[in-house]
Amino acid sequence: MMPAAAQPWVVAVIDDEPGIHDVTRLVLRRLKFDGRPIECVFASSAAQGRELFASRPDIAVALIDVVMENDRAGLELVEHVRHTAGNMLTRIILRTGQPGMAPEREVVTHFEIDDYRDKSELTADRLQTAVVTALRSFKTLQALDRNVRALTHISEVGPKLFEAPDLRAFARAALQALTTVGAGGLSSEPSGFFVAATADSEGQVPDLDVLATVGPAWEGPQADAAGRAERLSRRVAAIRQSLQHGEVRAWPDGLGLRLRTSPQQDLVGWMDAAVPGSLPRVAGSGPGSDEAEVPLLLRLLVGRLVDTFETRQAVTQRLEAASRDREMRARSRFLTRVGHELRTPLNAMLGFAQLMIDDEDAADAALRGLRLRHITSAGRHLQALIDDVMDLSRLEGGELQLQLSPVPVADVAEDVRVLTEGLALARGVDVRLRLADSLYVQADATRLRQVMLNLVSNAIKYNREGGTVTVRARPDEPARGQVVLEVSDTGAGMTAEQLQQLFQPFNRLGAERTAVEGTGVGLAIVKALTERMGGEVEVDSRVGQGTTFKVRLLRPLVQDLPPGPPPRGAQAVSATVADAQALPAKAATSPHRVLYIEDNTVNALILSEWFRRRPAYILEVAEDGRTGLARAAQWQPALILLDMQLPDLDGLEVLHALHVDPVTQTIPVVGLSAQTLGPEVDPRDRERLSDYLLKPLDFDELERVLVRILGVAPGV
Repeated sequence: MMPAAAQPWVVAVIDDEPGIHDVTRLVLRRLKFDGRPIECVFASSAAQGRELFASRPDIAVALIDVVMENDRAGLELVEHVRHTAGNMLTRIILRTGQPGMAPEREVVTHFEIDDYRDKSELTADRLQTAVVTALRSFKTLQALDRNVRALTHISEVGPKLFEAPDLRAFARAALQALTTVGAGGLSSEPSGFFVAATADSEGQVPDLDVLATVGPAWEGPQADAAGRAERLSRRVAAIRQSLQHGEVRAWPDGLGLRLRTSPQQDLVGWMDAAVPGSLPRVAGSGPGSDEAEVPLLLRLLVGRLVDTFETRQAVTQRLEAASRDREMRARSRFLTRVGHELRTPLNAMLGFAQLMIDDEDAADAALRGLRLRHITSAGRHLQALIDDVMDLSRLEGGELQLQLSPVPVADVAEDVRVLTEGLALARGVDVRLRLADSLYVQADATRLRQVMLNLVSNAIKYNREGGTVTVRARPDEPARGQVVLEVSDTGAGMTAEQLQQLFQPFNRLGAERTAVEGTGVGLAIVKALTERMGGEVEVDSRVGQGTTFKVRLLRPLVQDLPPGPPPRGAQAVSATVADAQALPAKAATSPHRVLYIEDNTVNALILSEWFRRRPAYILEVAEDGRTGLARAAQWQPALILLDMQLPDLDGLEVLHALHVDPVTQTIPVVGLSAQTLGPEVDPRDRERLSDYLLKPLDFDELERVLVRILGVAPGV
């Protein structure tokens, strides 16, 4: 490719006289302007002239005859060039041998030309003078046009760079901007790079993350990767050593700049020059200096890059600070609410316990019993609160794993009805099930039961005395692929303002000022669980009339459904209750041996006291896993209660050891823990557990488990 300094100026000669072509070529053949020669291109008519302009957009000067195909052909060509083609750069000199047919004043006044000459007066010297004058004007206008376009581009760079989503996108956009504007002093075939350079522990050789590259020098074949990496590393090290933040400098072989992104990282950019030494030396830099002046347009562009980069950093820092502030305020509000909810039951527990300690004579058994019931109630409220907070935390952290499968709606609804039966009786509320037959939803059975239990419990607690709770399930008619589960109550309903705050954790919407117990977390869990199961929750509430919650879940595919109709009635929880109630009361000929493997002394003391009051059982405690295994093999208990967090062995390790030992492998094992079994637990270990109870233990639930496994009726 010919260097820009050697490219000729293009002069178009448009005339229908061949002799004019020859004379013009002869006169201009040795003419040079600004060190560049003249190249003449020719056309013999206005029509050919239009084609010539279309094919040669680099025409600097046009010598156009007026009279060609017709008396005004040249003038019509001028109109085409200026207005139709929009070419305002080419300098146009009109030449005519018949000045009377196109008077000079009229032509100059009405047509956008730069000169008007009579052919008879246009000597060789005058022609050369006219062409040089036109070329000087063209050069000036061309530079102005290039600068205007470059400035326009620079003005447009800022918003594009500001909107770049990350540092890599910013670097690509900056590199593209430099290649567009830098053609005046840089290579016409752009070549350069942007990297993120991070200093090592000693701040010496940088670790380079190449963000954007252009040109064969930096995007060469893979075989040259090692050499290219070395050149890049040397160049980046030189730029970082010589430049401060926001500085730009040109060397004879290119342009470098450095932006500080952090104390240890810089954004370093480089653009190669067309040829070594093509950028002008800095005035007064002296011979031997390797620095060159940065052209004005490039300085403006780099200034825009720096300004935009610093603005991005400032805005990002403000946004991050605002985000941290919002998170801290939200966390503070969350902890304030949690603290309030935790202190309320703890205050009751500690207060009544201290009263009982101070009450030395303890003469009033009824008062003592009332205080104990208050302590128990507060403890259960505290347990529910902790369970809800843990569930909400696992949901928000993505730690709660769900196992989606077809779940029969009737079973879940019946389980929930049984579990809330006592609460409904106490409140005088009638719970009704209105379920379509053979309905399944795609859900996690345990978590769907939790969702429905929360909704039904709330519908009972916040209902009027003697009110009704209706649980419905039906296919969603507009979208047949879904099932709608509805829980409706006849309570006080909610205002529009309350509905806006409905799913905020620990926001009980004013119910904290009533006697109704609650944590304020249940509905947040309902929403999060439903969405995790691919569904959604809707609420319709009217003040004075009641509230309806709608849970929409997907229907499972037909091929995934189990054969036959879904069973009606309790499937899990209520089945346990029914089994316990159906067992015949039988007296034990000898106490049932129960081994409790537990390292916590207080937990062991509580259960020892509970079993001491039940002569149908005899309890022995082992304080760690290995002692428990030895005692189980020696004592052969009827049941093992196994804590899942032991000091020497994991609970699952103890379970596995019990299973592989022929002496103990048939002994039923009930797991006890403060945490639910995670999805990572082997399904075979789940099957080896006869049941799994959460701490703190609910003694009623423990007794139901003992009845189911050992067959001893309560109270025996």
